[in-house]
Amino acid sequence: MTENKGKWLAEAANSFFKECSNIVNDEKLFDNFKQNNIFTKIIGNDVRSTAIANQCFEKIKDSNLLKLIDKFKTNDKYGNPLLNSHENIGEISGGTLYFIFILNDIINKIGDIKDLNIIEIGSGYGGQAKIILDYGVNNYTCVDVKEPLSLCKKYLGLFSYKNVNFLETSEIKNSNLIKSNDLVISNWCLSEFDLDGIKYYVDYIVKKCNSGYFLMNCWDTERQNFVRTEMAKYFSSITIIGEEIQTHHSGNNFLLYVKK
Repeated sequence: MTENKGKWLAEAANSFFKECSNIVNDEKLFDNFKQNNIFTKIIGNDVRSTAIANQCFEKIKDSNLLKLIDKFKTNDKYGNPLLNSHENIGEISGGTLYFIFILNDIINKIGDIKDLNIIEIGSGYGGQAKIILDYGVNNYTCVDVKEPLSLCKKYLGLFSYKNVNFLETSEIKNSNLIKSNDLVISNWCLSEFDLDGIKYYVDYIVKKCNSGYFLMNCWDTERQNFVRTEMAKYFSSITIIGEEIQTHHSGNNFLLYVKK
């Protein structure tokens, strides 16, 4: 086993890791983890505000993805997320709507991903993975550190997917799971590392994929420039645009790239 380099810069990282382990081992905590303050401070998708949930719904209300809404809504079956009611689709969490919005945006910006091999850096509890697996892909690999990955395994295991893999960050260098992926995605995770951490994931995962989609929240100029420089070594088409649905007052970005 080879330890990954770099440091995750989240201030509450240690308490988050501990709480992930607690959630996995305590059914009462698991039953309500989507409203757990320690957990949602880091993985905040399922406590999205009503305003953000409404924006997500407006973006996807005419999408063909809504044909799968009943399947997508099963993401709210576990963890007791907060629910809101929306026209034509009934009650659904802001987190699930946000994950559907991201899937819709990936398809619009990169192309249809059905039947592709996907790898996600920082999969959290597996919410985005579930929505993409429900849409239909050939294979999906969730990458994270041990504690949240254990929660991801438990959560996605409840749905009995046959085409999902789990990869601890400490096992990246020697894994065959990163050799044949068409698309790499990361909702915030990559941009929350220091420079060594960003380079580690670019070297061992990102550069081996054909295209990528990232939600980025690195607001300091040094890390922004570093990400662009590292990506430019391997990809001919790199686009950075403002976040379409703003989730932070400082403003976040999408970063998309495609190989030659």
